[in-house]
Amino acid sequence: MTVTAVVVQRVRVRWSKEDRGAREAARRASLNRAFPLPAAPPGTPLVHDVLIDTEGGVRIEERTAAEAEGVRLRLIETDGGLKVERLPSHAAYPVPRHRAHLFTLGPGQVGRYLANFRFTGCACAPCWHYEEWTTYVATLPARRDLFLTRERYDAEVDSRVSLYGLTR
Repeated sequence: MTVTAVVVQRVRVRWSKEDRGAREAARRASLNRAFPLPAAPPGTPLVHDVLIDTEGGVRIEERTAAEAEGVRLRLIETDGGLKVERLPSHAAYPVPRHRAHLFTLGPGQVGRYLANFRFTGCACAPCWHYEEWTTYVATLPARRDLFLTRERYDAEVDSRVSLYGLTR
């Protein structure tokens, strides 16, 4: 199968350990989890990475990447469609040490992957931060509102865990 268009958008919400309270969680929950896509040349994959950093207010950074590996995904074209795998990250918790198959998309399909992590600079660092990821993958041509109004997904994986030691 030949996939003619691939669009990836990862939206990361980042917060510090000082911002773990209920009020801060409610503020984070109200933030957008999908953004308008930037323009992309037709026929080329678009990888859009959005960071919402809530430390000291809300700061939004957007960038495009040349490859899906930049957003911790591997995309493999197979006879059955576009296979989407999660790559290992540098998270302190949970520790994703191996690649993991998320889903396979056929032509014209959209998948969503939800995850959250705790990161530290090194094993000896007393400071850390948290991130919640919402990652979309589509085998559709890029258009500005592709992920903005979607309510259903052809494939969805929710890998979120309790980052504070509580059961979810």
